Amino acid sequence: MPDSFIICYLGYVHSQEDTDLSSDYDLSIDRELNIGIDATHMGNEARFINDYRGIGPAPNAEFRDIWIDVGQGVLEKRIGVYVLSAGKSGKRAKGITKGAEILVSYGKGFWHERQREHDDLQISSPR
Repeated sequence: MPDSFIICYLGYVHSQEDTDLSSDYDLSIDRELNIGIDATHMGNEARFINDYRGIGPAPNAEFRDIWIDVGQGVLEKRIGVYVLSAGKSGKRAKGITKGAEILVSYGKGFWHERQREHDDLQISSPR
């Protein structure tokens, strides 16, 4: 059902100084504070959620900021995965059928950075 919570994205919470540049499982929690969460060495099933490109016609889920009460009135920001809601076009979201892969959009910035890294490798590789 659209807007249903699926799972929290868990991993190692880190600052910019602790960023593993080779990680494929790093998500930004707060860009202004340069805080991320990396599921390379610890985390849960959410780390296996793929980008829809090359797999499906469109994403069926999305990452959203959530706030978790950790006690004594303290809230911590986390990242949750939700079934995609109806799009801006007004088309009704279909939800995720049983057995379907959960797919999100990593965003253009992710793929732009990947292309840049690939291009840098090509330039620095001996021929």
